[in-house]
Amino acid sequence: MRLPIPPPGQGEGPQKVRSAASGVNPRDAAIRLQQGLEPRLGGMLERAAMADDKDKLERRLLAENRRARHDFELLETLECGIELRGTEVKSLRQGHASIAESFALLRSGELWLVNAHIPEYSHGNIQNHLPSRDRRLLAHKRELRRWDEAVRDKGITIVPLALYFLGSRVKLQVALARGRKQHDKREREREKSDRREMDRALSRKREAH
Repeated sequence: MRLPIPPPGQGEGPQKVRSAASGVNPRDAAIRLQQGLEPRLGGMLERAAMADDKDKLERRLLAENRRARHDFELLETLECGIELRGTEVKSLRQGHASIAESFALLRSGELWLVNAHIPEYSHGNIQNHLPSRDRRLLAHKRELRRWDEAVRDKGITIVPLALYFLGSRVKLQVALARGRKQHDKREREREKSDRREMDRALSRKREAH
């Protein structure tokens, strides 16, 4: 006995049979897929916007380690946040700080700034901070693990380069660095002196014309 053939449009094609068997409507599946993608896309757009906003923030220099590039070969730099007390931030807003004698080191997987000098806040009280206390630096754990491995090599250290406001936040730029030997320092000084002489000669030549 032959089974009756359903009229066109009333039968279920292969796609509908698979959807019914799985209990998922294709339209619902598409909506769920879209909903799953949207949060990830939103997160990517938000991170991109934050990076763009960061580039637009004003950078105000507070202190700089001018000897670092002379004494060390800088291998890699990193921008860190820094844990500060209220009186320290107020003192920095007055433009007082020094990192010339400071250094950074890793302790138990955390990065610390040692011997940086932030003077006591002029209008502070008994709760004022110690000017040269150790301060914890804030960076990604992945970066800290990588730098921890690097400083195990002889001659590699972490050097503070610059302390500054980035917008309303205080940041510290540090560098993974290798100490220069004395003859390297002399060679670098000769190169700088030669460049200065060349610049002066070019300047005199332009003035003559």
